[in-house]
Amino acid sequence: MPSQITGGDYAFRDARKELGLGQPPDSFGENAVTFLADQCSPSARITIVEVARGRVDLGVPDSSIPSTFGNRFDLWGQRDGNPPPGFSSFTNTLATPGLVASDMLLRGWSIRVLVEPEARTIPMNFLTPGAAASIPGSPDDWTENDRINSLGLATGQSFIKGDLLWGLPTWKAAYAFMNAYEGVWLRNHQDALMRDPLTQMATIQPFAEAEAAGLAFTTNQDRILFTNQRLVQLGFSQQVMPIFSKRLGALSTDGVAPFFGDFIASREDDTSSTIFGGIGVPQNHMQRDPYLFTCPIYWPAGHPMSFVFQANDSVALQEFQRWLSVTGGNNGDPGRDLNLPWTDVSTITGLNLSPTTPGADIMVEQSLDVPTPVNISQQTATNRALVKGGSMVFEIGLIGQRIPQSWKRLIAQGCGCNAIAAPIGYGTLPMNNGG
Repeated sequence: MPSQITGGDYAFRDARKELGLGQPPDSFGENAVTFLADQCSPSARITIVEVARGRVDLGVPDSSIPSTFGNRFDLWGQRDGNPPPGFSSFTNTLATPGLVASDMLLRGWSIRVLVEPEARTIPMNFLTPGAAASIPGSPDDWTENDRINSLGLATGQSFIKGDLLWGLPTWKAAYAFMNAYEGVWLRNHQDALMRDPLTQMATIQPFAEAEAAGLAFTTNQDRILFTNQRLVQLGFSQQVMPIFSKRLGALSTDGVAPFFGDFIASREDDTSSTIFGGIGVPQNHMQRDPYLFTCPIYWPAGHPMSFVFQANDSVALQEFQRWLSVTGGNNGDPGRDLNLPWTDVSTITGLNLSPTTPGADIMVEQSLDVPTPVNISQQTATNRALVKGGSMVFEIGLIGQRIPQSWKRLIAQGCGCNAIAAPIGYGTLPMNNGG
């Protein structure tokens, strides 16, 4: 049974998990008046009459960022089956983008960003495999001595420490998208009928409330494989390499160089702690979700309409592009996420405590040599690779009804008494007889 929220003389149904709310009134014959009156109510059930929907797989190539995800982001105007740069797939129910083929009674817009339902961080080493057929060891940590003497890197191979961020970049990109853009509805591609920030008219999904969100341990191998396939698609030679061993310490050769790392095989990083849920907007009775007009709008067939996302916050736009980009770049310029420093101070390098630098013995590690351990000067790489993975969906839905010929007299009456707006004009409505 659906739960009810009682207030005064009313009982509001908490219908978020219900599959249906009963049969709507018949839209034909003598019930057409009742149906149209129902459509004029903000609480009436909605119908998505046209929808444009595209999937984006992270990371997005830098070359696609300025053309698709720049100051003007036009999803509604794309042709069905013709994804814009940066999109993996795209559908549009409009045969001609931006042009409705029949008279419409419009009630609003549904604008959603769907993100990955899970987020996790997977420690890894970001490998440049070179031409060698063998792969090096991949421990959870390593020093420069380990890299040179213990990990088996072949000529032309290299790697840096890093993390695969699965799912979380889609949440970050969606949050920045909502803050970076406003939705603009245009008639004839130039006159704005509506302009509102996306924070007031769009939603991020899925959203899990506290009792539904939670933690679990999930396998990493399939997410790593998906990400590596994506990197190959984008033309990168680097690959995300899982962690296969744990570092225990260091060893020497009779107390002198060369110095080696001591590792054991481990499956500890086969799984990661995973958050299920999302950053979506919780429902409340005050928020407009979906975005419904104060009164229905009559839209004649053949009149063009546009819906674009227009940037209104340059800082949020940069953040949006950074979390989409495979390199963390902006406006088509490569970023530094695949070799990210922790500081921009020019005198600080990517390695700490070089053995050839005076004072390098500040970082020493006591070896595991038996019976006499020695102190080994060590250095470790401080740059990190942040690799993004996950998919997100951008969706624009037009809420309304197609108008059959039998409705036009009633629509004309509604326009005549200002219950229905007609910003484009009355088209083929019988206004002289029914207005």
